[in-house]
Amino acid sequence: MNNRRTDIIKIRFSEKDCSRCPSLAGAFDRSIMELYANRCGIEGTVSQGVRVCGLRRTRYRGFAKTYLDHTLTATAIKCLRLSEWIAGPDRATMQHSHLPRLLALAC
Repeated sequence: MNNRRTDIIKIRFSEKDCSRCPSLAGAFDRSIMELYANRCGIEGTVSQGVRVCGLRRTRYRGFAKTYLDHTLTATAIKCLRLSEWIAGPDRATMQHSHLPRLLALAC
């Protein structure tokens, strides 16, 4: 039989020590939203490049040709976005991130 003794240590903190600072929470939420705004734009561009232009694989060998392909793909994405902007947004089909709603629920 195993005669090891396990001790349980219980520590208690008061609620006021563990509560979140209201000024820190506001600054933290704003900084997360600013960082996510940049990330959201980048992820949308990469996703559009993969879905529409097939960026997951290159059809060329060598750095120069692959770089040219990526440059032309980026130009094509810009042209697609410009044409969509000129046509106007169709709000019914636009995708929205769930992160702002989740952050609002968490606070």
